[in-house]
Amino acid sequence: IFNFEPGNPYTIPDSIINRLICDHSGILWIATENGICQYKKLLPITSANSLFINQKLGTDRKITLAAEDRDGLLWLATGKALYKFDKQKKSLKAATFLGDIYLKNYRQTFHIYSRMIDDGNGYIWISSLKYLIKFNKKNRSHAKYDISRIVSIHQDREQNLWFGSLDRGLVFHDIKKRKFKYYSKYNS
Repeated sequence: IFNFEPGNPYTIPDSIINRLICDHSGILWIATENGICQYKKLLPITSANSLFINQKLGTDRKITLAAEDRDGLLWLATGKALYKFDKQKKSLKAATFLGDIYLKNYRQTFHIYSRMIDDGNGYIWISSLKYLIKFNKKNRSHAKYDISRIVSIHQDREQNLWFGSLDRGLVFHDIKKRKFKYYSKYNS
């Protein structure tokens, strides 16, 4: 059992865990309320094998989502911004400000963003309680779609996206036609 121990550099940064992801090289990334760390199972926890990046995030340390893209970069969503973390260079950069889509009166941000996926075509898709966000990794712009309460995202073999929503049912996005189609119990 690994617990947060204040002042101990070899523990996880917080006891509240928001996301766990395993990257392509087999490293487990632990996103917490106070930053993110890595765990390499080949090394004992007592060695200096944890990488904490919470100092670089300043006060925006609550990481609600983490996903690895096809280039091996980690994308980290907080209540305010989307960050790009280059694991090789150990560099962290703010990619875009998400404050305009942040639910200001919502007290716990770990409920705001629920899923994130790299579509392999240069976009990161982020679901929130209020919108579906399509972030362009090259020019750092983002578009919002009025599809709320998405709890699941899947990409099929043809690279199309499927979204499971609590109020819209199943939503299909045709990547080639750039169109959404909605399936519910009334039209499926």
